[in-house]
Amino acid sequence: MSSNKRWLALGAGVVLSAILLVFALRDVDGAELRRVLAAARWWVIGPFLLSLFAYYWVKTVRWAYLLRSVVPGVTAGRLFAPVMIGYAAGALLPMQFGEIVRAWLGAQRLNIRMLASLMSVALERVFDLLSILLLAALAFLTAKSASAWLSSVIWLLAAGAFVALILFLIFVFRTEQCLALCEHLLGKAPPPLRARILDQLRAAATGLNALRSIRSISAVMAMSILQWLFMFACIWLSLYAMHLDLGALAAVLTTVFTVIGISLPNSPGYVGSIQLAFTLALEPFGVPGAEAIAASLFFHLLAYVSVVVCGLAMLPVVGMSVRDVAKGTREANAESNTP
Repeated sequence: MSSNKRWLALGAGVVLSAILLVFALRDVDGAELRRVLAAARWWVIGPFLLSLFAYYWVKTVRWAYLLRSVVPGVTAGRLFAPVMIGYAAGALLPMQFGEIVRAWLGAQRLNIRMLASLMSVALERVFDLLSILLLAALAFLTAKSASAWLSSVIWLLAAGAFVALILFLIFVFRTEQCLALCEHLLGKAPPPLRARILDQLRAAATGLNALRSIRSISAVMAMSILQWLFMFACIWLSLYAMHLDLGALAAVLTTVFTVIGISLPNSPGYVGSIQLAFTLALEPFGVPGAEAIAASLFFHLLAYVSVVVCGLAMLPVVGMSVRDVAKGTREANAESNTP
């Protein structure tokens, strides 16, 4: 991505985050917010961090499982550093660029094609959405006061996840037919260009090989659900820390809204989207704005600081500096996007 495009992406993310933050803070009294934070149950920080890093570890185990069809015997230990560095990059960079960093570092660690790694990350997103659908179904079946348009958005995302999974399955089980179709569509393209595109598509297909087995699909889905249960625990603990003893339903709804919020184009750190997610999700439960924002700050600051510190601490594990990672990711991204 060129320097101008990077600045444009950053500017768009900052503007969107500012709008979301203003909307989230519109009815919040500063004095009341300080009072709620002062009375917080700060001992909850310990269980929160344990649950948060359990989430990261299960995510790493799942990614290693997906990539075993490309690199037999790969362990989660080899991929934990790329996962944490990628999350740190996501906290510091706009527009979901952290996932590209993670995919590139994973490809470097395992000596595989960037597109194979990137496709496995895309497949993770599909299973994440399907897992969130289960949480959303629970939330919207019991939260009758939830707004209809938000329910529609979640079901639309779920439908998109199912469509993506079907397309991935078709690509995996009919790879040669898909490549033949692409070659036909590229019939008038110069032979070197056509050969490069087909080579990239073939490399991408290897990142989806975990879909070839029902057992593998079931294992990945189970790990996805477990991963999001740990994130649900983080949200519940954030509410509990602010004396919001609302039960599991409020935490489920807040988790769903937070996932939607951080999936939007954002400025670095997801500022604004997380705050609005908490306020919207907790509004049906009669939670005042100051208490919802306080819970969002507890969750946001702990998650942000811990992942950035851990990600930067992991750089020596992969033998790279921040500059090395930035340069390598830019080059790999440019190569992947160049026919």
